[in-house]
Amino acid sequence: PIAEAAWIAVERGDAEVAAGLAERLRLTDPQDPAGYQIGAASGRMLHRMDEAQTILEAARQRFGSDSWLLAEAAWIARDEGDLARAIELAERLRRDDPEDPAGYQIGAALARKLAHFEQAEEIVTAATGRFPTDSWPLAEAAWLATDRGDLETAAKLLEALRLRDPGDPLGYQLGAATARRLGRLAEAETIVSEATARFPRATWPLAEAAWIAKDQDDHEKAARLCEQLRRDDPEDPIGYQIGAATARRLGRIEHADE
Repeated sequence: PIAEAAWIAVERGDAEVAAGLAERLRLTDPQDPAGYQIGAASGRMLHRMDEAQTILEAARQRFGSDSWLLAEAAWIARDEGDLARAIELAERLRRDDPEDPAGYQIGAALARKLAHFEQAEEIVTAATGRFPTDSWPLAEAAWLATDRGDLETAAKLLEALRLRDPGDPLGYQLGAATARRLGRLAEAETIVSEATARFPRATWPLAEAAWIAKDQDDHEKAARLCEQLRRDDPEDPIGYQIGAATARRLGRIEHADE
């Protein structure tokens, strides 16, 4: 029950609760690897890297060479900015445990980040063949096409992602942005409308709707959307960036200064 509650907390993004439950699990049942796996992951999520490393080292001493240790070490290296180490660990993970998706996820994302596009494509292709029903290879392929500037391919992949996994916000967020960059503003609006209905608590559909209104030269609508965005999510810079630009376009200089 403790392990199950900890996994649920991880899936909810409640890393503090997950960390507390994982610590309790390590104390009550030190032979259960979940206490270490969840503990290291939640420590990483909380940016407590020393804590995550300490838990991982204790797990190595207890469980030897389980593949999840490699995976977690790769995630930690990535989050610490040691990309070369993360790539090396991800490659080892793909070799030692080709059924663990983390080796492909980390490897493809970092190869793409370093603009090693051919290597990233090879990893994504391998992942697509090995995990044909998973949605994340589609998402990674879409990011890869976007970073390469191939927006037509990205749009098709994102449409496929929305069909396969309508619960993944990336298909809508990046899909709307891609359609907008291609000048397909009506299509972008449709995607944003679907996203607003599917993710009612998210604020990024407001930001994307503001971009669309701006590109449509509907500055009054863009200004209203930005005002709502600044109210609902004052940490999102788009509400200020587009808000100031549209206020200036509308001749509301004092409002733009604010």
